[in-house]
Amino acid sequence: MGTAHDERTSSEKAILHLYDKAKDMAYSPMERKEYLHKALRTHTKNDSLKVVMRYSKCNLHFSLKEYDSLFYEGKKLTEYATASSDFLSLGKYYHLMAYYYENVAHHMDSAYYYNNVSKNYYLQVPDSSRALKRLLRQAVLQNISNDFFGAKETLTEALRYPKNSITNKDLGLIYGELAANNNKLSNHEDAISYYKFAIATTKDSVDILAYKNNLASTLINQGRYASAISLLKPLLADTLVEQKTGFYARVLDNLAFAEWKNGKEQQRPKLFEALKIRKEKNDKRGQIASYSHLGKYHSKDYPKQAEKYFDTVIHLSRQLKIPKAEQDALKNLMHLQPNNVKIRNRYVFLQDSLYQVGLTVKTQFAKMKYDDEQKQLSILRLEAEQERKNTDLAREQLQKILLLALSVILLLIGTFLVFFLKQRHKKEKLQEVYATEKRISKKVHDELANDIYGVMTLMEHKNPFPKEAALQGLDDIYKRTRNISHATGHIDTENFLEELRNLLSQFRSDDMTMAVLGMDKVKWGSIPSETKITLYRVLNELMVNMKKHSGATAVSLRFQQLGNNLNFWYTDNGRGVQLPLNRGEGIYNTETRTKNHGGTISFDSAPNKGFKVQCTLPI
Repeated sequence: MGTAHDERTSSEKAILHLYDKAKDMAYSPMERKEYLHKALRTHTKNDSLKVVMRYSKCNLHFSLKEYDSLFYEGKKLTEYATASSDFLSLGKYYHLMAYYYENVAHHMDSAYYYNNVSKNYYLQVPDSSRALKRLLRQAVLQNISNDFFGAKETLTEALRYPKNSITNKDLGLIYGELAANNNKLSNHEDAISYYKFAIATTKDSVDILAYKNNLASTLINQGRYASAISLLKPLLADTLVEQKTGFYARVLDNLAFAEWKNGKEQQRPKLFEALKIRKEKNDKRGQIASYSHLGKYHSKDYPKQAEKYFDTVIHLSRQLKIPKAEQDALKNLMHLQPNNVKIRNRYVFLQDSLYQVGLTVKTQFAKMKYDDEQKQLSILRLEAEQERKNTDLAREQLQKILLLALSVILLLIGTFLVFFLKQRHKKEKLQEVYATEKRISKKVHDELANDIYGVMTLMEHKNPFPKEAALQGLDDIYKRTRNISHATGHIDTENFLEELRNLLSQFRSDDMTMAVLGMDKVKWGSIPSETKITLYRVLNELMVNMKKHSGATAVSLRFQQLGNNLNFWYTDNGRGVQLPLNRGEGIYNTETRTKNHGGTISFDSAPNKGFKVQCTLPI
């Protein structure tokens, strides 16, 4: 017995000696990896030591970008750690995997999943502090993926953690994330309040600097450039903000942009200095911000250079899978290249698809959370069942019968609840998005008042009267207002027939007669909401085009529901046009929306021969 004990002790001493060398940073990563190889090949029955060493090896493979080896070692680690119930090592490993999927693979759904797995293992240690940090990261990932309401729910869950597990730093992080969420939802005043809470709560000097920078960024979004500058200048001079760092670049870039917007020219060197640092740090998200600011900075005097910067933003956005950043860049490019059909087509596509993508992401995250809750409940049920078996063997058979009956009932109830909750969740989220679109449409529309006031001022004070400039300004304001309102305005699909009648009534006049056939015969209750919305948008564009350009005195509309299609025909006796069409924005949007819905649309016209349209939408 003594000999075996001595051999085991000697073996473990040899392993620990190798492991100490593997942790010594004086050796190169390759040398440290070789020491771990040798240690793991040495025989030992100490499973806990094996798990610790394999986790160190996983970290080394990650730092060396040997990702295949990382997955291989991770599989071994989880086998040993699960067998020995080493929940801490499992929590740390899955934290590493979450980091990999977020920062290397850029798969935010997988990063969210592995953060959740890591959190659950930390709770089993138990280690509430580590679990809370994983939960906060989940909220960040939801924020990045535009699931702002889901992120709020996650942050609210974090606030319910035991007080002794929430440090001032963690509480500051929660407030900071709530601020970021409200900022993305255009609730800028709430965002400012939460950033101030975060600054007042945390005791970490570096975090305070970060929150102040984010607060300044929010003020820039509100157009309060002077206030933002007063925050950013002291940050740049702070001894904690070292040059050549990513944070220094963020502050410098924000300051340069705010000063330029505040009327101080010659900010190009600062903007380029921030970009240079971000390139050196391979901070691609930061580069998106830099190139976007450079594009806006050069748009007026150097439009060609600005186009290149926005093209770079699009490239990086696609690489990092951030469609919202690409959409913002396309919006700026449309001002520089108003006749570029491809840019406008891509912008419309992203605008229509981002909603669906956002809903998918929210549903995906919600499903992960729901599945996790069901898994935890299942574990608790199994533990309770085992305890009953151990304490009352005499009634084992009866318990099995009762458990089977209970499981069937729970399965039926659970199936019903899952279906009910999913349907309710989908409906609520859809209503929330439509409500948000309506508010955004009204808000942006109202904010065009400044442009209208500018045209009024031009008309009032310019002498002689600037007719062409005033007409051009009013036409630009009209187009922007109509596009925004039509793209995001609310449509009542529940009372769609009445909605259509209200739309058509807006275009009736004493000088024009309108005949509408078949509209009352369509079974609107059986038509999907998406088809109704597309029909409404297309019909609205045609009526606006008729009112503005055709000079028609008679308009005919005919509707027909046939099989799986909804057809309608439009005819007027106006001026007509020469085919092929010189597509304006309204007609282009008509074609784009119809094709995106999977439908077809055709035009028939000639000068002084009126205008005809035939459209088919699948239902």
